[in-house]
Amino acid sequence: MGDKTGVILAVDVGTSTLKASIYSIDLSAIASASRCYQISVHDQGMVDIDPSMWWQAFQEVCYELKPHLNEIKVISLSVNTPGLSTMDGDGKPLFPSILHLDGRSRTQASKIRELAGEDHLL
Repeated sequence: MGDKTGVILAVDVGTSTLKASIYSIDLSAIASASRCYQISVHDQGMVDIDPSMWWQAFQEVCYELKPHLNEIKVISLSVNTPGLSTMDGDGKPLFPSILHLDGRSRTQASKIRELAGEDHLL
């Protein structure tokens, strides 16, 4: 068996759950943690999330994985896309982040498909 020192922190910021795992150099899983959060579904197909929920979930999984964090050399991120998070000059969120499930631009997307042609776009 390879070295069991955790050198890779892999973080997946999913639609409803943030998952984090620590792997050794030979990619053996050492530890993992996850936290769920709620997305907001509004009228007219709007779907978003308060970005502070991602940050809180990340802090909580890091706290749970704390015994393994001193050896981390690489952080790998997988995040929600496509989406939109607006921030000020200091990186603070201005509004809830729009998620890929959001449908508020369906009318505009339909018009683009009509004008450009579905085959051209795909």
